[in-house]
Amino acid sequence: MDERDEDRTGAADDLFQRTADLARWLVERDRLSPVTPPPSPEQLRAELDLSLPAEPRQEGEWFDALREVVERTPSTSSHRFYNQLFAGRIPAATVAEALTALLNSSMYTYKAAGVHTLIERRVIARLCELVGYRSGGGTFAPGGSMANLVALIVARNEAFPRVRDEGGAAAAGAVVYVSDQGHYSIRKNAGMLGIGRANVRAVRSDHEGRMIPSALSEAIAADREAGRTPLCVVATAGTTVMGAFDPIDEIATLCERERIWLHVDAAFGGSFLLHPELRQRLRGVERSNSVAWCAHKMMGVPMPCSAILVRYAERSSSGSGASPGGEDPNLLRRHFNEAADYLFQQDEADLNLGHESLQCGRRNDAFKLWAAWQALGDRGWRERLERQRHLALTAVARIEREPALELLHRPESLCVCFTVSGVASDELCAELSRRGLESVGYGLVRGAKAVRLVTSNPEVTEGEIERFFDDLLAVADDLRRRGGAAAATTESVAATRE
Repeated sequence: MDERDEDRTGAADDLFQRTADLARWLVERDRLSPVTPPPSPEQLRAELDLSLPAEPRQEGEWFDALREVVERTPSTSSHRFYNQLFAGRIPAATVAEALTALLNSSMYTYKAAGVHTLIERRVIARLCELVGYRSGGGTFAPGGSMANLVALIVARNEAFPRVRDEGGAAAAGAVVYVSDQGHYSIRKNAGMLGIGRANVRAVRSDHEGRMIPSALSEAIAADREAGRTPLCVVATAGTTVMGAFDPIDEIATLCERERIWLHVDAAFGGSFLLHPELRQRLRGVERSNSVAWCAHKMMGVPMPCSAILVRYAERSSSGSGASPGGEDPNLLRRHFNEAADYLFQQDEADLNLGHESLQCGRRNDAFKLWAAWQALGDRGWRERLERQRHLALTAVARIEREPALELLHRPESLCVCFTVSGVASDELCAELSRRGLESVGYGLVRGAKAVRLVTSNPEVTEGEIERFFDDLLAVADDLRRRGGAAAATTESVAATRE
């Protein structure tokens, strides 16, 4: 090793040490100061130099700039973060995510990603097995919205074979159905795909937030009568606000009869498939055509970690994998493959994952999920889910003991929605954050703003759940006394979604 190599090694060692020290500080910050009052954008602009310099900065300078940004970033892993559908950390997955950045592989070819293509294949196969697909495949997408986009692309192309080559006019009259509690990405994706946002039907849901199959049947019949083509039904397994599960089995029966693609948006609730009892919430999911599943939600893997799974035509008794007409049974490869001689130059197509993904360059999201599975195993996932559900039920029990609180639904998953007498939910959530007490959000339940508590972090204790309600009730009392809270509103506004 020459002198320059020694200098580079020493500099790298010093940088790794400083990074480790900052990571330790971050973990300790989550413990000692779990919620910090959010600074305003104006305050951040005044405190931080966020400009892009014309000249390079010294290592000490740019690292200090990174540290200042980290210090001002809200914590999503503390024991007082109940604001989103994700929370907490799994050490093995966090380490794998850091190593992924160092490896900097792209998942389009075996040549570039090596063993990680085998890992992704193994992880996707296991997820398909849990869904119940006897023959299927999948890929990772940058978030649940993009996983839903992939599903809509495949559904559209299957229903209108000419659309991939000839464009949107070949799919004129297509209609998509999702419950009025479904994710906003379905409407957004329909707009991007040329289906049209106006051609997405918001199907009525029941009191608990589940799609009503009879309302779906009526909507399909009305569209057929009008000469339109029902393209895809999106059933939701774990809605964003109430955590509700649509009756997939009933919807699947309807879709099979009507010959309509059934996609299950299980971004939140798909993880229940890891538990022998909780998986019953998704009864019939094996009859779907595609499933979106986000491991960065209940499973606690660093964001993003979203899989899109697709059921393929099962092989014939002769062993042939060809579908009728000799088409490729791999639906993702059929609808996403393009020739790229500069890229796909060697190895079997099954290991060149770029043939069947939305992207070309694609980050490695399978490694961290695989690492988490190594650390937890199937048993660990079951225990994690049981703990999360226990915390949700602990919250329900406290709400039912408090006269000032009203539970708005019977939680099917980890989302607990309730109101506080005489206090607006949005103002209450904002005040809890301003005081540095708790991080929690609100959503719409039957048109009324409600506090939405999500128990995604299994490391939270029962005592911390009780503390949350103690803080919430104390702040609500203060708001009532000072007259600073408006009465809870029932104004209908667009529901906030991740």
